[in-house]
Amino acid sequence: MEGIKAKKTGIEINLSYLFRTILKRWWVVALVTVILGSAGGLIMEKKSADKYSSTMAFVVNNKMSNNTSDITTSIKMANTYARILSGKTIANMVGELTGFNPQSVKDSIKTACTTDSNIIELTVTFDSPDNVYTIAKAIAQCYTTVVDSVGFENSTLTICEQPERPTMPIDDNIGLKYGVVIAFIGAVLAMVVILVVETIRDTVQNVETIQERLDMNIFGVVQKVQRKDRHSLIVDRGMNFFFNESFKMMRTKLERIAQTKGYKKFMVTSTVSSEGKTTVSVNLAISLAQNGASVLLVDADLRVPAVCKFLDIDNIGSHGLGDVISGKLSPGRAIKYIEKYNLFILAGRESTKNSSELLSKGELGKIIKSIENEFDYIIFDTTPAGIITDAVIIGRNVDAAIFVVGENEASVSQISYAISNVTDSGVDILGCVYNGATTDSINPYGYLGKSGYGRKSKGYYDKYISAND
Repeated sequence: MEGIKAKKTGIEINLSYLFRTILKRWWVVALVTVILGSAGGLIMEKKSADKYSSTMAFVVNNKMSNNTSDITTSIKMANTYARILSGKTIANMVGELTGFNPQSVKDSIKTACTTDSNIIELTVTFDSPDNVYTIAKAIAQCYTTVVDSVGFENSTLTICEQPERPTMPIDDNIGLKYGVVIAFIGAVLAMVVILVVETIRDTVQNVETIQERLDMNIFGVVQKVQRKDRHSLIVDRGMNFFFNESFKMMRTKLERIAQTKGYKKFMVTSTVSSEGKTTVSVNLAISLAQNGASVLLVDADLRVPAVCKFLDIDNIGSHGLGDVISGKLSPGRAIKYIEKYNLFILAGRESTKNSSELLSKGELGKIIKSIENEFDYIIFDTTPAGIITDAVIIGRNVDAAIFVVGENEASVSQISYAISNVTDSGVDILGCVYNGATTDSINPYGYLGKSGYGRKSKGYYDKYISAND
């Protein structure tokens, strides 16, 4: 195969892709955040006991003359007194008077100096209004003894606001605080889990992975198209320009290969069913037919036939390749011409049981030989090669294979296994079609946007659209 590069080992991390993955799963992050935040807040609110508090105020006065210098000194001394009022000495004394543990008393006392003033606020917080008031009254009773023992002869500390017995518990918003913290942790954990899962999956996230880790040539790149109402067909009016052009490029490659190697029978497969092999098969066949070739599209996925549904046709009967192999119908009667697409198809709508056994009987090769001279190209839409053996059996009866790799669908190891299965059939693998590619994953290679052909550019794209409107 052409364009083979040395393989890289290890897990590739695409930060841009991971960021898009988080955005794509924002609802998971939001849900985890809301649930954990709400639950954590409610639990902490119920578990935390009610707290009560009572505040008393002290004023510091310098005994010297009342001038600016003395007021400044009083403000500075207020910080010293605040430290004394919340220290161990007063806590021990209050503990002796009330019977409370001195450490609990110390923990319950908080002091703060009012900015640019000589006033100290002392707040006692405890588990009951009675205990709060008892401790506060004990402080009011013994603080003078503690202050006098320190020996500040030129200043006084006086209570200017007596403590009161609290009637209502304080609203400390403990549930809200813990809820916010737990919600943040939950959001971070949710994002980490998403990133770890995506990284471990080790899926294909750009064309470089295909070239270097899978050691495969890039046969084509198909941009992701968001269409919820119907399947993506190049003949649909208003279809994405880059989507259409990608199949024209692949058509040109296929025509060159057909001329140089004499190939006309091609199968399209993938690793798993969600990678878009039918999208590639159908559109490649239509593109070849648009160029004047006689093309037969065969729905060789007998287990899950999808071509008729993809083309939105239901008036051609229900006989497919399985009916021809089993002898129920001749190829001439089973093959139908679809004028809308200038395309011949051999496709049924019913699932066939024991498809591997049916394909292995040897009739498939005979049928292909009997009809191959009637067409310029025969495209087989087969089963995923990483799941069942049908694609391998069909591979023995065609000239070449095209392997579809969907962005972020199958892991690199799964794809490697599926490719080896196809290779074992002896078929020539032309390369991989990177399907469902996002702009970020292919821009580095000049396929879209930044190469000068983007929708916002005033160059070739606009001229092309204007000429074809």
